[in-house]
Amino acid sequence: MSFPLAIVVPAYKLQFFSRMLDSLAAQTDKRFTLYVGIDGVDADFEAVAARYAGKIPMVVHRFADNMGGKDLVGQWHRCIDMIADEEWIWLFSDDDMLESGCVEAFYRQLDADGSFDLYHYNVNIIDSCDNIIKSATRFSAVMGALDFLKRKNSAAIDSFVVEYIFRRDTFERLGRFEQFDMAWGSDIATWAKLGREKGIATIDGSRVLWRSSDANITPSTDRPGLMRKLSIYADFLIWCRRNFQDYGDWTASYHMLRMIVHYTPYLSKNDAVPAIRRFYDTQPLLRYAKLQSRLIIAAYPLLRRMRSLIHHNS
Repeated sequence: MSFPLAIVVPAYKLQFFSRMLDSLAAQTDKRFTLYVGIDGVDADFEAVAARYAGKIPMVVHRFADNMGGKDLVGQWHRCIDMIADEEWIWLFSDDDMLESGCVEAFYRQLDADGSFDLYHYNVNIIDSCDNIIKSATRFSAVMGALDFLKRKNSAAIDSFVVEYIFRRDTFERLGRFEQFDMAWGSDIATWAKLGREKGIATIDGSRVLWRSSDANITPSTDRPGLMRKLSIYADFLIWCRRNFQDYGDWTASYHMLRMIVHYTPYLSKNDAVPAIRRFYDTQPLLRYAKLQSRLIIAAYPLLRRMRSLIHHNS
């Protein structure tokens, strides 16, 4: 029997895989098929998955090569290509979990109003022992795509891939996931374009559980990684400004400046200049872009000193 919902897991880390499966096996509504795409690693996901035969409708496929390490969006896409004719897609990580009523809440939402292309769950953040360490900021019942982008880029909300269920045909029609280096911002940009017409509808009640652990967190003081992320963030903001005209010149500039200041304790002026110029000097949509670029570069040592003092005293 085919159900409307496909849960897709690009699998790479075995550590929490069984806990993720436990949370799916505990769902009060099992009208879904789980698709697991093993990303070219030696870990025996198949043996773990076999223990859930009869408990979870599941398809497991092992890819010969590791793609996620060099093209995470490509790995997402080839895992999505595994699914049959399901109408809705829910993309997981191999360590995410659900409260037991999540799938039931999704179908209840569809019965009440199935007109949206993108549905969202509020999220609890858990540690490696499944303890809740934070309840992320709740979304409004329906959030517009522009408001979503502005709030995310202002750090007013968190957003993780597992929070969203999206309509497959709209996803395909709009060109699938946006592509950014390291997939950093690829999900956020995609949710914005999927929610642009009708908004993002939040499913009330049950929450998804996103895991914060050493296995999925990149060290925040990795200098080459931060340089790369700052350049990617510049590309992401350029995308926001070009695709959402009402995003605004000064909003985009403020969000870029906010990220620059955030990284000043870890990056020297010479480290930051390429990303600053990438954002300001190459963007004709921004008024006074080159002037802003020159001012920020000139003021960078002062910004770094001020941020360092704040960081030291906090």
